[in-house]
Amino acid sequence: MRLSLSKKMICFSFLLFVCATQSFAEVEHIDLNQKGLFLKKPTKNETVILLHGMYQTRIAMWVMQRRFTLAGYPSHNFSYWSAFNTLEQIAKNLIQFIKNNVKTPTYHLTAHSLGNLVIRKAFKFGFPKGLGRIVMLAPPNNPSSAAKYWKKNHLYKMFFGRTGQQLSSESFYADIPLPKSEFGVIAGSRGWSYFGEANDSTVTVRETKLPNMKDFIVLDHEHGYIMNGMDTFQQTVRFFNSGKFIHAQDNRVQFAQLSQSEQKTSIQ
Repeated sequence: MRLSLSKKMICFSFLLFVCATQSFAEVEHIDLNQKGLFLKKPTKNETVILLHGMYQTRIAMWVMQRRFTLAGYPSHNFSYWSAFNTLEQIAKNLIQFIKNNVKTPTYHLTAHSLGNLVIRKAFKFGFPKGLGRIVMLAPPNNPSSAAKYWKKNHLYKMFFGRTGQQLSSESFYADIPLPKSEFGVIAGSRGWSYFGEANDSTVTVRETKLPNMKDFIVLDHEHGYIMNGMDTFQQTVRFFNSGKFIHAQDNRVQFAQLSQSEQKTSIQ
């Protein structure tokens, strides 16, 4: 039995409500003292633009945006609807969004899942002046093995439509540019065994990688919630600041170099 468009929207709205409820609950537990090892002094000269993933809304990035706000960074949450627009049109909308909203000399981008392909596509048209660094969260940077497996499934086709089919296509990816700015990739590893390799339940770790990425790190998160992790936020800000993530060895070295008072602040 096929669901009407209105019923699809009702189901989707319910899912968004569940995700939003969890997001609001999580943000109440933000402890800004945890930023000691990860954040330099915030500057109002750098704006952060956030993009959500496929079939989500800006609600999905609310927790992360709220953390940027609390840390002192101007931020804007770009929303799009992949069911009704091509990736090309969404990319053009992103560029216009940046022109309309960024008032600082520098801006950075961070995106979840499909939002990263929007960013990559936008390089085809050229970003406004001032683009700094990019952090990709669980990006499907290569043809998806999950999409290839499910692409003929009727439920998959019904809910993910044209975009879901494109994610399995080599030719689709061939037309998406590589980023021309410094970028880092954060992959998730809390997935399912049936993939046969490390994954976040939707994208494999291998599929997130690109040849010219500046840094790469894997965090223990599932695909749909990786953007809500405090460690994800910390790593993102660190990359915006320095072009590198904090890896276990770097963390130990930096902690040893902190003053005694700074160490106490960092572990509170």
